[in-house]
Amino acid sequence: MINDIEPFTTINPSAENLAKYFYDESNTRLKSVTSGRVRVKNVTVYETDTTTATYSE
Repeated sequence: MINDIEPFTTINPSAENLAKYFYDESNTRLKSVTSGRVRVKNVTVYETDTTTATYSE
């Protein structure tokens, strides 16, 4: 269950929060591995075929 995994024990695992979490985690890991040369532009999480949440900065 995703509610048992940090940070979702305290944060609601909504599509919006999942998109932000994956965006932040991916950029943090890519920054360290690629010395900042590669980054994520945006993350889209699909709830259904027609409902999405996108996060970008």
